[in-house]
Amino acid sequence: MTTRIWLSEIQFSDNSKIAIDKNDIVVLFGPNNAGKSASLKEAGTLLRTKNNKGKVLKDITIEKDGSETELISFLVMSLNLSFMKENPLNIFSNIFCPIDFGF
Repeated sequence: MTTRIWLSEIQFSDNSKIAIDKNDIVVLFGPNNAGKSASLKEAGTLLRTKNNKGKVLKDITIEKDGSETELISFLVMSLNLSFMKENPLNIFSNIFCPIDFGF
């Protein structure tokens, strides 16, 4: 099984929603001061805390395939982090700890 994590839905502050399939590619474009950077910053906040008082995004829904162990194995292989083979969970726990992917 391929391990994947993706945003399946984004809800904006005006209550409009965008559904995203796991194979979709999302591109943010628009004029200056349209909210592109603010959306990315608020998405990061929502992924870490689920408590957002932002101006652009209201909520983000995350879906996943696979397990935490499969995800970490994939990251270790993809990033070629051979120095972490003894115990990669300790190092990755600092990265993923604030983000609850539901594993």
